[in-house]
Amino acid sequence: MIVRILGAAAIVLLSSSAWSQQFRPLGSFRNVRSSDGGEHCSGYSMQMWKSGQRVIGLLDIHQGLCGDPPCGVIQDVWLDPKTGRLKFSSEIGERWQFVGRLAGDAVVGTLNGKPVRLARDRDSPPAEFGPNRSLAAWCQFWSGVPRCGGVREFCASLRSVF
Repeated sequence: MIVRILGAAAIVLLSSSAWSQQFRPLGSFRNVRSSDGGEHCSGYSMQMWKSGQRVIGLLDIHQGLCGDPPCGVIQDVWLDPKTGRLKFSSEIGERWQFVGRLAGDAVVGTLNGKPVRLARDRDSPPAEFGPNRSLAAWCQFWSGVPRCGGVREFCASLRSVF
């Protein structure tokens, strides 16, 4: 049933010309560490894309066992393309607020008031990876990932904007 609903939503999304705007990855960034050889991890990772003039992304919170950390859509994103100043929030068990900037190789600033530096992850999926090809493909893929909260609602809200 859920697969049918997601498939129908993807068809609706693909049929809208607004959903065919240029879509490209801005990058993946992380500072995830493990002090016990990879069993437990701490830190943050984030992926960002640009669809037309809109920046979208996902924030992962690594606190505990490594692998498949909880993640959430970044919301209320503001990115100044000239200065790299970046602000966003995300709901992942609690509200997370980021204020800082996107530099060439890092996202630097504060997350919930604590200093954070996320280095560019050179091993991120390439632009040819299916969900990196369009906003509709992104919504279809990430809506099916249970650990990532807010994706379905975010994508549904975009339909009302376009």
